[in-house]
Amino acid sequence: MRTKLLAGAALGVLMAGTAQAQVQSGPGFFGYIDGSYLLPSGPGSQLTSAIPGQAHHGDGFGIDGKLGWSFGALDVAIGGSYHDYSAGKVAGTVVGPYQNTDTKVWFIEAEVGWTLRGPGWGVRPSLGVRYERVIARHSAALVGFTERTRGHGIGPHIGVDASLRLTQSLSVFGGIDTSFLFGKARSTNNATGSTS
Repeated sequence: MRTKLLAGAALGVLMAGTAQAQVQSGPGFFGYIDGSYLLPSGPGSQLTSAIPGQAHHGDGFGIDGKLGWSFGALDVAIGGSYHDYSAGKVAGTVVGPYQNTDTKVWFIEAEVGWTLRGPGWGVRPSLGVRYERVIARHSAALVGFTERTRGHGIGPHIGVDASLRLTQSLSVFGGIDTSFLFGKARSTNNATGSTS
């Protein structure tokens, strides 16, 4: 197995839309759990395509959660996520009448956050460590080609969450994070019997 840097930007695309604002209001437990739905991709998607411009990914689902304790401005939290991107099809690829793709991604993480507050707003930068695993499959039925990739990585992640109170009963939340993961990736296929 070759040691590789699992690009945080690429993994960030897979996890797009799952960031959750967790700006705290005082000491005590906090957390969330939510779900997500991924729409099928259009032509040329590079999310799970082994052949550029040729494969779609299908629809999929995800679940995310976080649980932590706030000491006031300082807090600690653990979280996790699982996303399953199901098979997609596209006609007329160069390796057969269609190509199927499937990707599963999950991670666990621990972090420390610090909340800054003002009248009606809050900002929470965070720093932590994340372990992530990716399992992907690409196949073309006509030529019987199948490629499987497994990868995992661990490394630091940083994020920022924010909240803004619009009225007494309405607030908006947003957040973004990224990870820099170092680990291993291994690919096998049945066309050449090769491993990389």
